[in-house]
Amino acid sequence: EMQDLEQVAERQLLASRSEISQLRAAGRDTDVSLAETTSELEHQQDELRQARDAQRGQDRQLMAEEAVVVRCRGEMQDLEQVAERQLLASRSEISQLRAAGRDTDVSLAET
Repeated sequence: EMQDLEQVAERQLLASRSEISQLRAAGRDTDVSLAETTSELEHQQDELRQARDAQRGQDRQLMAEEAVVVRCRGEMQDLEQVAERQLLASRSEISQLRAAGRDTDVSLAET
């Protein structure tokens, strides 16, 4: 009976050692899997940072381009106003020259 108990205990001890080995192996597999997942997440975070940095660069470029467009529009409006004033001045000068021409025609006709 004692031998039977010893054999049962020996089998249980072997089974426990086997189970412990399996659990350790599973733990190592889990550690490897976690390390791989962590590495993958870090890689994705790096890609996300790079994408954000690129987006910020594009945003800054777009803002700079928009500022140029706004400045150009302002300059264009200024040029349009100058052109409008020059056109009005030219029309006025043409009217004055026509009037002077008519005066000259009248003077010549009288002469």
